Amino acid sequence: MSAISPTAGGFPRPARAGTKHDAWPLAVVAIVVAAAAAGAMQTGSWVNAVDGPVELFFVVGMVLLVWAAIACVGALIVLLRRRRGGGASAAVIGATIAIIAATLTVHPIIGSGTGSG
Repeated sequence: MSAISPTAGGFPRPARAGTKHDAWPLAVVAIVVAAAAAGAMQTGSWVNAVDGPVELFFVVGMVLLVWAAIACVGALIVLLRRRRGGGASAAVIGATIAIIAATLTVHPIIGSGTGSG
């Protein structure tokens, strides 16, 4: 008998480390980074009026947008692997997808409105 067995006064049930995953932290990171990307791209639009470094803001915004999409996909995978719960995480993931879509609509990657100045 080991010292951790239930009969020896150890844990009442088997200890399972790292088996409960939650998408909440990753979803919050995704929405914060997506909001920062939208802010960087909008700042680039405002700076364009005074002939500033538009390309820098566009590149920073796109890099942040890609990282937000990666974090959003990761949170979605974690959420789909869970068997129950996660309503708040799903709402945050949905809001992140909406922010990413709105940012790409307002500041398209190719064509008018890109970081070309």
